[in-house]
Amino acid sequence: MGRGSLRGMKDQNYMALVGCLLVLFTFGCATKKDTPVKPLTAQEREVFFSRAQDERRFWLTRYESDRGPVFTGGHRLHTDKFARAEFISSRRADLPAIEVRMRSQQEYVALLDTSSAASWIEFGVAASEGVIPIGPPPLRLYAGHVDDPIPGFFSAAPRMVIDQVHIDTALIYVKAAHGPMQALMRHQEDLRIPIVLGAEFIRAFHYVQFHFPTRQVLFSTTTAYQPDPDRLLATLPMREYYGMIVLEADIEGEETPILLDSVGSFALATNFGLGETVRQVMIGDLVMRNVAHTAIEDTGLGIPNMPRLGRGVLDRLVVTFDGRHRRVYFERP
Repeated sequence: MGRGSLRGMKDQNYMALVGCLLVLFTFGCATKKDTPVKPLTAQEREVFFSRAQDERRFWLTRYESDRGPVFTGGHRLHTDKFARAEFISSRRADLPAIEVRMRSQQEYVALLDTSSAASWIEFGVAASEGVIPIGPPPLRLYAGHVDDPIPGFFSAAPRMVIDQVHIDTALIYVKAAHGPMQALMRHQEDLRIPIVLGAEFIRAFHYVQFHFPTRQVLFSTTTAYQPDPDRLLATLPMREYYGMIVLEADIEGEETPILLDSVGSFALATNFGLGETVRQVMIGDLVMRNVAHTAIEDTGLGIPNMPRLGRGVLDRLVVTFDGRHRRVYFERP
């Protein structure tokens, strides 16, 4: 059999797979918690990777690091743009979930998770929106910020749009399974969340501001952020830990890195063996007293050795991630 015939068969198989997935997606949007998650078969992985493209096809540059390959040149933003997105989650859930559009102009729910280094997308949505795997070889990643045994495969989404901001070649990991992303969407049932946008995506912008009290997120590709001196509570360097956004903190007199978790339903989670209330937490000039505490092993999340600051604190603040100067600002609303 000639090479052209083999490629034609692979393309036919892929289109058949996409058709099936589109049916499942169209009629299965009301996903329930007990919807089964089924890992891809070897044949499905082969069909998916039959479309793989070398990273140079997308003008990406690969660097090796202690956490594996790192790519630059992705998340290409159209300049001088500004976007405002409303939380579409219920007040009860209060998740920073927004609407994004993909290549087809179909709208999807995307969760903004600052504790996730990478971005993630359901396999069915990736197939229907022409998300292209990068390779060979396939690059596999397990989500470290949550307890999830199913990996994703490094890929490129040709187009993503948030309000007026266009993102070309958004770097994203395609979940290697059918069904909802469960752990990545924190096992909640309020919304179907097929996309998670992580720290690498957020850092690509001039700034991204979470205005938690008014349930809005602002995205800017224009100028660096200028905080209001009358509202500014703290300014800290934006550190990285395996791609995640980390700040320096002081918990009960102990200096420690802390992971900002825009999705976590707690105030403070640690493995420090503390009680239900922590007397004092300092993040730069921001001093918080009598902070509710959760044992991190009770959250079911990954990175158990690093404290997390969750929405129990963040919901009262305006938090701005200045990607241009690698700073994080905390302000009063």
